[in-house]
Amino acid sequence: MRESDLLCAASHLSNAADNLRAIGLCSLADEIEAFIALLDAEIARLKGAISSKQGSRNVADQFFKK
Repeated sequence: MRESDLLCAASHLSNAADNLRAIGLCSLADEIEAFIALLDAEIARLKGAISSKQGSRNVADQFFKK
């Protein structure tokens, strides 16, 4: 093999490695985005539960108010 062939092959391998890294990072970013979406949904659910319980407490406070 000539030196130029080896350099060309090394360049292709380097590009392939960069592509694999980019795919891995994109996949990781997608997983993180999905996890954040789940956390956002859970936060919204908990805020709704808090609001509901505060509403019930306000009604109870008014009922038992002296």
